[in-house]
Amino acid sequence: MEFSKQDVKKELSVILPKEDIYIDEPMSKHTTFKIGGNADVFVKVRNEEQILKIVKFCNENNIPMNIVGNGSNLLVRDNGIRGIVAKMCMDSYHFIDECTVNVEAGMLNAKLARILMENELTGFEFASGIPGTIGGAIRMNAGAYGKEMKDIVLDAKVLTKEGKTEILKNEELEFKYRNSIIAKENLIVLEVRLKLKKGDSQSIK
Repeated sequence: MEFSKQDVKKELSVILPKEDIYIDEPMSKHTTFKIGGNADVFVKVRNEEQILKIVKFCNENNIPMNIVGNGSNLLVRDNGIRGIVAKMCMDSYHFIDECTVNVEAGMLNAKLARILMENELTGFEFASGIPGTIGGAIRMNAGAYGKEMKDIVLDAKVLTKEGKTEILKNEELEFKYRNSIIAKENLIVLEVRLKLKKGDSQSIK
């Protein structure tokens, strides 16, 4: 990086609380395999405004940036990751109608499965045991038991490498087996709308 790590921390402290910025953070703390060297600068992102500003900062200063969720599909080499690693901690949700829910990218699949079960919504059960976040599940079109994310996604709000937000409908997400346009074009998932069906909470459980 042209900037020193401390310079980057100073610049980012305008965007993020200082307690959400870490220098030389071991990635072994943030992967389920508990391996990996240090990230030069590791940040926790808690809202859309923060990630927009971080991407803008990285673009303007030619600083490499990587996005992580729960680290459950991630192997990090011993020499770590250069630049900025941003962990998506955005995990709020709201119901649009009785069968449609809007979920931020950092929501854990297991947590979302419980929320949907409590609200008697069926269709997400297949993903309840898939480790990771909804953002990662969309990126790789996660699936199990003959079901995939493409079966329940209406659309996703994404951030491009240029720092622009877009809404991509299901067909525009180009879902394939364990792949999507998110992965192919290295887009950042911000939030997703899922369409479920009414069910019985005991049957769902």
